[in-house]
Amino acid sequence: MTTPRGALPLPIVNGRVEILRGAGSRIVATLLDVDTQSIDYLFPDRTLTPAKIRAGVYSSDVGVLFSSQLTVKAKTARGDKSVSVLLVPVDFGVVRAAVGSDLTALAGAKVTVYKDGALYAADAFGWSSSSVTGADGAFGGYAENGTYRLVVEKEGYESIDTSITVANSIFNPSVVMTELGEPKPLLAVLDAVNLTPLREAAAPVVAFLTSLRDNPQAVQASETATMAVVVPTAVATALALGAWFQGLSLLQYMFASPLLLLTSRRRNAFGVVYHSVTKNPVQLATVRLLTLEGKILRSVVTDFQGRFYLRAEPGKYQLQVQKSGFVFPTSFLTGEHVDGKYADLYTGGELHIGARTMVAAINIPIDPVGRAESDAKVIVHLRRRDRFRRGFVQLVAPVGFVASMVVAWITPTTLTKTLLLVQAIGYFGAYLLVHPVMRRGFATVRGAARHRPIKNAFVRLFDTKYNKLIETTVTDERGRYAFLAGPSTYDVTVDHPNYERAEAKNIEVAPSKRPKPVAVNIEMAPKS
Repeated sequence: MTTPRGALPLPIVNGRVEILRGAGSRIVATLLDVDTQSIDYLFPDRTLTPAKIRAGVYSSDVGVLFSSQLTVKAKTARGDKSVSVLLVPVDFGVVRAAVGSDLTALAGAKVTVYKDGALYAADAFGWSSSSVTGADGAFGGYAENGTYRLVVEKEGYESIDTSITVANSIFNPSVVMTELGEPKPLLAVLDAVNLTPLREAAAPVVAFLTSLRDNPQAVQASETATMAVVVPTAVATALALGAWFQGLSLLQYMFASPLLLLTSRRRNAFGVVYHSVTKNPVQLATVRLLTLEGKILRSVVTDFQGRFYLRAEPGKYQLQVQKSGFVFPTSFLTGEHVDGKYADLYTGGELHIGARTMVAAINIPIDPVGRAESDAKVIVHLRRRDRFRRGFVQLVAPVGFVASMVVAWITPTTLTKTLLLVQAIGYFGAYLLVHPVMRRGFATVRGAARHRPIKNAFVRLFDTKYNKLIETTVTDERGRYAFLAGPSTYDVTVDHPNYERAEAKNIEVAPSKRPKPVAVNIEMAPKS
């Protein structure tokens, strides 16, 4: 048995053949005895006379709605011969949606079928691998045996992306889509929560604070607490966050960004400061526009995508770039004008701004500075930094935050409210810094003997093209690490005091719009 186009055989298993319900299937009978006088396809309710294709080969299209016994009967010079098979119709694939406890056919769902990473050529078998379901939600058809990827999408429903295996030459999976619930307004969510126990528990505290607010002596004490506790903790919070975030550069960027927004309509292009080796954007780098004589005219700071905007009158200028851990101008790309996705490179020297642009729309590569710190020094430094962050969150930030709330309740002035806001930003910002989310694409360093994760292993990333140390890191408590890098070839080395050095060589990173993780699972042998 074959499909309507005669390109795909349908398997006969235990005298049964599955065919699509109502779809035409071509039954081809091949007889070894070519002296056939006649041949018939006998069904319980009808008889079909197939057409002769060539000597000994007959064909007829058949469609059935219910299981039906088919007998192929041939009359030859040597007598009658027959063979029987049970045709079992199966339904097409269908997309359904859950409506309460019922499932209903879903119209308007986009169904896409892939095989071997490409759109499946289903038209060879009479159907489309990219279609939209009708009122019956049906899709699919005859297909080659194998594994397929099925993607079903519809606005307002959770998309389906799954693997389907075909073993009977019929692609007819049934899937159920889940409707995305409408997001509830915040007030509706709060109304649905039973807050009575919380109100009852908090009532004594609220009553106590209210009595303090009505007590002149308590108000005076809160004003003293503002200067004695809240202000110092707020200042400590701001200074700590400023140090972590490279405070001066961040403040300069925050004050400059509103001006950039006001001039965005006149902006023609951005410049980008980026890592000359990994090609990653460099944030919070200071870019200065100078005259050829060295007089500073403007100074800006790159945003978190490495972008900057400099506008100047037509003329000849020069640029300077400053960023801790980097050096400008680049020595790797001196004299280059294009570097992958970056064009119009500026690597030092004279910069000409024309009358038509009046914008320094150039890309600036800067080189990383290699680190000479030993493994022990880096690990100790990171441990000390983590202990300081945890201590800040667990002690300074909560004390200041709680004190600010109490003072703001008792003395609701502009100063106390402002300090409460600073404390809130500091507390939650510091919490996020102390509990960073491990970025996707991480790998693990393990011991070769017991396969246990190795923490505090010192991991280095080298660029093989420039033979340059790009970045260093230390594995976390679970032995995980990851780097982000642009297109190139890299080596990774891992060191630990109790293990032999391990290496991963020639790690290729293909070109892409965004930096990709560079991470390889590595096993380390213990030192003998």
